Amino acid sequence: MGAYVKNKVKLPALQIALDLTDLAKAVRIASYANGLDNIIVEAGTPLIKKFGKYSIEVLKAASGAPTLADTKTMDAAELEVDIAWSAGADIVTVLGVADNATLSNALNKSRKTGLDIQVDLISHPQPLERSKELTEMGIPIIGFHTGIDVQNMKSLRADSMLELLKQARKELGSDVLISVAGGIKLEEIGSFVEAGADIVVIGSAITRSNDPRRAIRYASYLINSF
Repeated sequence: MGAYVKNKVKLPALQIALDLTDLAKAVRIASYANGLDNIIVEAGTPLIKKFGKYSIEVLKAASGAPTLADTKTMDAAELEVDIAWSAGADIVTVLGVADNATLSNALNKSRKTGLDIQVDLISHPQPLERSKELTEMGIPIIGFHTGIDVQNMKSLRADSMLELLKQARKELGSDVLISVAGGIKLEEIGSFVEAGADIVVIGSAITRSNDPRRAIRYASYLINSF
């Protein structure tokens, strides 16, 4: 499970979420990941919607790092996974609320192409129960995610899921990789790794930083200490 990530990325890893609409800025920030072995660069959903698969291609070229295409696929999984793969994506996201038929199609395509599928549990009403089903299906990476609108309107962030993460780590076993996202601050990285996260996703704490390069290097250092 999670064959690509486990073979190509030092874990625990930092995922840089580039949820931007400014491609030039995204490319510049992605370039700061060069030379770091515990980084995943994310082509965020806004970038993909605005620039298409080209955004995946240029971020991977700029960073030299494994690249996640945050397509948030809900249907037509084989087609969307194939599009992301053809652009060089190493990981593609599918929503946890999607039908199991969609998830199966995504898995089948991933096995043919060699990339990894990450299922995003954003807004799922029963994330722990769904994560168990996903593990049984053979999904390699499961993402626990507090969305931006929830963060802004309900004042909830990923730190509200720490106990859930601990329980998921205990019940899912060591084969499946756990990702966590949702307004995470640099100083909180250790708490999420200790709770069982293999991949800690950080967006605005890097992209809105006065010095994104320093923020990336510091976050990489913090994760590397575990």
